[in-house]
Amino acid sequence: FGLFQSGKYDESETVLREALVIRQKSFAGESVEVANSLNELGLVLKVKDETDEAELLYRRALAMRRKLLGNEHPEVSSTLNNLGRLLLDKGNYHEAESLLREAVGLDRKILGPDHPDLAITMSNLGWALREQKKYEEAEKIFRDALGIRKRALGDVHPAIGTNIYA
Repeated sequence: FGLFQSGKYDESETVLREALVIRQKSFAGESVEVANSLNELGLVLKVKDETDEAELLYRRALAMRRKLLGNEHPEVSSTLNNLGRLLLDKGNYHEAESLLREAVGLDRKILGPDHPDLAITMSNLGWALREQKKYEEAEKIFRDALGIRKRALGDVHPAIGTNIYA
């Protein structure tokens, strides 16, 4: 992840593709490790605006994680959020909303009602609703996400601006 975080997306993609091949050979098909590689490669491809391949990788990772970890696992929620955000960016608002609603429900259950990661997922859901002109519900979700961020991070944390902007 160091290459990704330093903005070296092409190098990151190369390393992650190599890791995926190695993991697929080592674990003979479906494994948590392969699902992790699929999800991580999807993140890089999304940033590189290779959204069609990123979507396929996220879908594969989600199916694998559901099968191996069950439907109520933090990694399932993370992949739901990643795929939902990608679909939102691609203009597939209805499916994005569905996936993000599931992710919000999981995050509430797994992380608790005041976790900052829940606020991130809620904000993504708010954007999906806003894009569908469901303004009243979007506003409520944005306000709730802002409240979570303020309680968890304080009034002056930079993440607070994310919700104020919305």
